[in-house]
Amino acid sequence: LYPGVADQVFDLMSVWPFEDNSIDYIHASHVLEHLPDPRKFFAEVWRVMTPEATMTLQLPYGGHTLAWCDLTHVRPWYPGTFCFLQPGYEETVNNPQHGGWEYPFSVETHLRLSREACALLQEKQKWMRVLVAKLFRHLQDVCVELLVTVKPLKTKDTVEAYRQEIQGNLMRVAYCAYKHEWEGKPRPDGETGEIVIVSGGDDHG
Repeated sequence: LYPGVADQVFDLMSVWPFEDNSIDYIHASHVLEHLPDPRKFFAEVWRVMTPEATMTLQLPYGGHTLAWCDLTHVRPWYPGTFCFLQPGYEETVNNPQHGGWEYPFSVETHLRLSREACALLQEKQKWMRVLVAKLFRHLQDVCVELLVTVKPLKTKDTVEAYRQEIQGNLMRVAYCAYKHEWEGKPRPDGETGEIVIVSGGDDHG
């Protein structure tokens, strides 16, 4: 179907053609927002990943127009949407409909700022950047993209350690940007751009 592009093509909503604990790294760029059943997707991710594996995801931020204007997008995603992957989510939201999730992950999220937001922050002194950044997640089209890293938690010890560190219904989020946009420069030819962290995290629920 995709000569020269893909070595193997399969349905992400079915059982993946890989053995348990066989994959070290997965990258999904603008895939998740198109899937009708994210739980089935992440269950397969958890199954095929080794305990030390990492998955990175890129997808439109739910507070940006791009998350809504594409008719093939099934749902918008926010940092808090990923909370269901974390141990303890059912208990912290006290809602039994979220119970039964057997595939826990650690989750780290970043919101990529727009070029305009980068310019606004650059004009502020450092102490003001923190205050302004806290407002960004409430404003339309300021944050463009979600960059998410998930890792499977496959032992009782790793699950318990994560539960002690992170409350199940909260997501720690930092802000990032393309380096060239943060510096007010044109995009390097032939490159998507290096990502840099520009502000510390907030707790999103």
